[in-house]
Amino acid sequence: MSPSLLKKIYTKQTIVNRYKEDKQKELAKSITDEEIEEEFNKNAKDYTTVDLRNFTFNNSISADDKASKDDIKKANADLKKKAQAFLEKVNLSNFTQMAYDATDDKEQKNLMKEDASYSSMDDTNYTAIHDYVSKEAADWAFNADRKSGDKQLFEVKDKNGIATYHVYCMENVMKRDNQYPVNVRQILFMVTDNAASDATETETGHSDAEAKKLADDTLAKWKKGKATDESFAALATKLTEDTGSKETGGLYENVTKDSNYVEPFLNWCFADGRKKGDSGIIKTDYGYHIMYLSGKSKDPNWKNTVREALASRKFDKYIESTIKADGTKVSEHWVKVVGKRMKKAAETVITNAGLNAASGGLSDAQVISGGDQ
Repeated sequence: MSPSLLKKIYTKQTIVNRYKEDKQKELAKSITDEEIEEEFNKNAKDYTTVDLRNFTFNNSISADDKASKDDIKKANADLKKKAQAFLEKVNLSNFTQMAYDATDDKEQKNLMKEDASYSSMDDTNYTAIHDYVSKEAADWAFNADRKSGDKQLFEVKDKNGIATYHVYCMENVMKRDNQYPVNVRQILFMVTDNAASDATETETGHSDAEAKKLADDTLAKWKKGKATDESFAALATKLTEDTGSKETGGLYENVTKDSNYVEPFLNWCFADGRKKGDSGIIKTDYGYHIMYLSGKSKDPNWKNTVREALASRKFDKYIESTIKADGTKVSEHWVKVVGKRMKKAAETVITNAGLNAASGGLSDAQVISGGDQ
């Protein structure tokens, strides 16, 4: 595949993706509160989370032991008896202590000593339980009749018939995520001797004093100007050393208190009284961040999630109706052919990129085309 053809394919793909994003945003605006509530009530498990206590009884037999069927059957029965005895006595009040007492692994005991919430599964969604344990466990946890204090034992067997037993105790039943997410921009000046590392950041940096002065001076200069969202975005694109947000003007969207960001970052975003247009400087292990609150959602997170799901469905219907109106039929055969070619091209790029790194002998154009140039 030639570089020019690859470029055309990726260009078209980018245009399609951006059109999809814009169209979905347009469709989202047309969705009413009534539609959102109806969808939520119909598929509540898709838009809620639960808080559980969990303890897992792992089998003493593993697949490597090459145990007989009789040995596995006996080990399963012994383990189930132990798990059932735990289930009968456990409740929300004694769960942490009973889990600690039932743990044989010393390392795990130490972890449980250090973290009292070790056995907690807070804000857990349906999919996580479905994938971690089973559909049966997920359906139990997200049953509309579930109440705090309910408990249940679930058996999961691997392909060899070796069982694992999970004891669940319900703490908080299905609940909506009522957090109001925020959009925040940042300009990062990295400190050279920081201990943290992140693939999205540049390898350049400054001394602590240099980074602090850059942040102070940049914020002061911005405040003397128009001090708008647009001017901050332009400055971030030009100056930030966080390559992960450089192209978006330092923007991080839909940030909640549960988002995977460092504590000082989240503390600033959700400080009491924080409002749109606020700015400031924080220090983290990465360096100095100039912060700007770009906006706050007018709706809670659960509502935004439902709206996005409905907009996605409406977009799919829009595409189907457009294709039908044009008399166009999508050929699944050619979709598969193009997909295979794209995969092969990507594998070629990756393989040759590795060879190039090792030998230094191929140009960028040769890497893209498979080294034929």
